[in-house]
Amino acid sequence: MAVLHCRRPSTEEGEPRDRNITICCRTSSRTPTMSHITVERNRRKQMNDNLKVLRSLTPCFYIKKGDQASIIGGVIEFIKELHQVLQSLESQKRRKSLSPSPGPSPRQLQPSPRQLANANVISSHSFQFDGA
Repeated sequence: MAVLHCRRPSTEEGEPRDRNITICCRTSSRTPTMSHITVERNRRKQMNDNLKVLRSLTPCFYIKKGDQASIIGGVIEFIKELHQVLQSLESQKRRKSLSPSPGPSPRQLQPSPRQLANANVISSHSFQFDGA
């Protein structure tokens, strides 16, 4: 521990003020700080890597800008639309199993451009999920 002697400007009476200031200099205090910096750096790297993966799995027209909020917002919109497509396909499957029809109507054969893009993205990526 180091003690520094500092002199402040003089008081109104013309006498200088003396003051002792204690400064703690522990070399071990740098270790937790450096560890925290390293942990934070690794966390940011992992976040950026995960954002790159999300961006690569999402069609470009869902992501307006390259910032983190836009990427996450675009991914959320994409997942919501995929969920709607899944529900639609499940309901079609239920209807087919309950009452077999002679064939699909022409309207059902023409998917929307977004559904085509979603189908292309899904078929071009192999999804792997961790158990976590």
